[in-house]
Amino acid sequence: MIEIRPTTNISATVGCPPSKSYTNRALLIAALADGKCRIEFPLFSDDTRYMKEALIQFGIHVHQEENAFVIAGKAGVLSV
Repeated sequence: MIEIRPTTNISATVGCPPSKSYTNRALLIAALADGKCRIEFPLFSDDTRYMKEALIQFGIHVHQEENAFVIAGKAGVLSV
């Protein structure tokens, strides 16, 4: 069996093609992270707008710019 241990901090830049699925996954991961995440050149669609609105309803601060989302993650703590 392989033991996977959590890490403390990750600082990385990952480039992917614009995709509705990738954008929604990135929004969710950013919301669950601890601290600010910036998603540049996301695919803006109805589905990503619904995800953004859902995260806001869970108490996540999501700022939309012309070509990016900036999300203030709450380390997995969502308001219900």
